[in-house]
Amino acid sequence: MSSTSEKTYKPQVEFNKQPEDNGTISVTPPIAPHGQVQALEISQTFVHSGPIPSADELIKYQNIDVDVPNRIIIMAEKEQLNTHENDRVEREVALSNVKRADRQIEIDRENRILAMICATVVIVLLLSSAVFCAYIKQPLTASVIGGGGLCAIIATIVLGTKNRQ
Repeated sequence: MSSTSEKTYKPQVEFNKQPEDNGTISVTPPIAPHGQVQALEISQTFVHSGPIPSADELIKYQNIDVDVPNRIIIMAEKEQLNTHENDRVEREVALSNVKRADRQIEIDRENRILAMICATVVIVLLLSSAVFCAYIKQPLTASVIGGGGLCAIIATIVLGTKNRQ
């Protein structure tokens, strides 16, 4: 009877966190039976995001020119101030637009109230004129004033409603 078994060999990994070794990794590759060395691949990636480079990068820039790190920091500060100012202006513009829209809504409401008051006054005057004409025995004039005025007011209301939509 024969049986086969597979063994997984794990590498010995040791992380060095000393400042002088810059975070290097020491790896002892696993050794399989019969003295064979298994293949091992290690990759390391550093990602930095932001307006100011990492401290290591600033040191490299300083090796090129002593003033470069200071200029980079000043640029980042100016960019931040500019961003804050742009955000403030955008908020002010948005607030101004909201206030303008609110004022326009208020004006429209006032205009509708004024239009209703004027329409009521005109209806009362037309009906009064029609009643007066009927009282002085002018039925044709009374019906023209009353009917024509009423049709004109209804047409105005209907057209005004369509234009608002």
